[in-house]
Amino acid sequence: TERSGHAGATFGRDILVHGGISSVLGVNGETWIFSDKRTSWTQLTFNPPLTSPSARTYHAFFQLGSYLVIHGGEGEERAWLDDMWSFHVGSMSWKQVEFMVDEGQSDLQPSERSKH
Repeated sequence: TERSGHAGATFGRDILVHGGISSVLGVNGETWIFSDKRTSWTQLTFNPPLTSPSARTYHAFFQLGSYLVIHGGEGEERAWLDDMWSFHVGSMSWKQVEFMVDEGQSDLQPSERSKH
């Protein structure tokens, strides 16, 4: 479906697109991959759904080595998010990035943000 506010990144000759908002789905957490080899789109599904990022729009998306990483964005009810997820290209799977916090310290990660 048509959408805006989604995020996408390339790896090799393929494209991964996540999330966005549409008049039909609202804010969503879909993950789609475009294969240059097959010249087609495929929606990826994850079971259970907790193994993929929540629905969001206006999030940052970038490549880091063999991973594609998303950060923040706006979730349901326009709530700003501060979580980070990595997508491993080889296993085609998402994993939430856990931040290590030293005792007595806080705010060692970027705060909630959108459209960054």
